[in-house]
Amino acid sequence: MTTKGGLNLPSLHGFQPIATFLVEEWEKNPAQVVLYVVLALVAVYVGKFGFALPFNKKKKEKKLPEGLVKERVAAFKPEPLCPPMNKIALLAVTDPVVLESNASKYAKIRGRKEKVLNLATMDFLGFGQREEQHEAALQALNKYGCGSCGPRGFYGTIDVHLFLEEALAKYFGVEECIVYSDTGSTVSSILPAFSNKSDLLVVDEGCNDSVMTGVNLSRSRVIYFKHNDLNDLERVLKQVQAEDKETGRGPQRRFIVIEGLYRNYGDIAPLPEIVALKKKYKWRLFADESLSLGALGDTGRGLTEYFGIPLDSIELLAGSLSTTFASIGGFCIGSGTVVSHQRLSGAGYCFSAASPPFVSTAAMATLELLEKEGKGKLHVLRKRSQFLQKKLAELGEGLLSTESSSLSPICHVRLAPKYRSVNSRKDAFDVDARFKEEQILSSIVRLTQAEGVLIVCARYSLEDNANAHGPPVPPPSMKVIVTSSHEESEIENAVKIIVKATKFVLK
Repeated sequence: MTTKGGLNLPSLHGFQPIATFLVEEWEKNPAQVVLYVVLALVAVYVGKFGFALPFNKKKKEKKLPEGLVKERVAAFKPEPLCPPMNKIALLAVTDPVVLESNASKYAKIRGRKEKVLNLATMDFLGFGQREEQHEAALQALNKYGCGSCGPRGFYGTIDVHLFLEEALAKYFGVEECIVYSDTGSTVSSILPAFSNKSDLLVVDEGCNDSVMTGVNLSRSRVIYFKHNDLNDLERVLKQVQAEDKETGRGPQRRFIVIEGLYRNYGDIAPLPEIVALKKKYKWRLFADESLSLGALGDTGRGLTEYFGIPLDSIELLAGSLSTTFASIGGFCIGSGTVVSHQRLSGAGYCFSAASPPFVSTAAMATLELLEKEGKGKLHVLRKRSQFLQKKLAELGEGLLSTESSSLSPICHVRLAPKYRSVNSRKDAFDVDARFKEEQILSSIVRLTQAEGVLIVCARYSLEDNANAHGPPVPPPSMKVIVTSSHEESEIENAVKIIVKATKFVLK
């Protein structure tokens, strides 16, 4: 067979076997041979012309007149990378407190020659100022260097990371522990590891921003209950139970989400009643004990020890290494299953660089101090916390109030109700009302610092999409934090200075 151009097809390499194959197949199944030929032709066409169809001709683009183009370019205004700050945000960033020394009991702040009494640190037991911890960190720095050079799951795990996890698990009496390198991302990694868009979270609306970030990242359905309101919590659980009966909903992971000691309020979760409710309605419990571990309980083991409840009553329990442990990072303790799952699903563990070895070593040194001296120091801390509340009540002259627990080392001090401009959930989102009260508190804080006492205002962001159905912004307050290192005379003098500054601002 010879083509029009004189090409002898049978002489082409491989033509004969293909022709033989097609003839044989034609005798068996002609339709299949036709399909082969069509596919071959399509392949040739695509190879030459691509996927463009013959009739799909490109339309001619119409060009805009040059004058119109210039006019539109001149009128274009790009969206800002960040939304403009309101006056509350400006108040926070234009009046920062800058430490020029370590955060010891007396600290140096920018703008003042003399040191001030530090009532702003969360080093509750003062272990961050101990020479034993500093020496342990220095030795680790000399041995391992500074960084860990990678995430834990790849090449960032160093023996001290494992030692710390073992030590924490042993101290709290659990099977295993997992350590995260960043304090803030600990809680926000744990929740999304166990709850996704098909699951349900019932969250205390007073939880801190790390918890709320984890709630948002989980993409779960979220229902908020009023802060520390057991009646409202049971109302929500009953509502979900009624929905289940009505819709015939199948199995679903469900967590009640709380804090042990609430960062934004300084009060304590009623754990026995919450555990009873979660058992009654068959839910799981997540507790962020970042502040309560090392601050509550006879030996610092947190809310479960304080209430005498077994630790395994809480399915997911998170803690922080940046408060009593005077280091950096966080951890989650529990069963081997809970911990192992996070090693593959906890974003902060999988994708963040592991803790520097000296940071983990410092935490281990603090844990040793907590085991040796914790009981005595925790007793002193409780007495100092109660003494602060007592003196605020005695010396406040009706100007100040607090709803924080007397057992909490963190005390949120507010203006008395008659001096407030934020008195309701709606007021909390009112920029003008909030600014008025926060401006007063900022003035009190500045005067207090000028008199030698360091306290700070609690700061919160007002999101543009805040509404009546989401969690409320905590009310404006000043944070006063005591530690076991403070003497009663120092606390009493500090309260007098705060009250004096308040009287001056409100006059």
